[in-house]
Amino acid sequence: MSIERGQVILSLAGRDSGEYAVVIDSTESTVTVANGKSRPMARPKMKNLKHVQVTAYRLNISEMASDRWLRRELNRLQPNHQ
Repeated sequence: MSIERGQVILSLAGRDSGEYAVVIDSTESTVTVANGKSRPMARPKMKNLKHVQVTAYRLNISEMASDRWLRRELNRLQPNHQ
């Protein structure tokens, strides 16, 4: 599974299950993710690849300037967003 920086994932396990996040960094078995709220870009969370589902969405890395922007973009992916 190839996961790249800027890809949006859905958390499948843990306290953040069901939430979207963006990949900040990745290794063979883990990804480091941030969502701009409970996990800001300055303090990302490391997750096991088994506990995430990769989505088809990708965010532009150069635009990830603030946690506020990241929250807004991830909020648009939520199914109940109007």
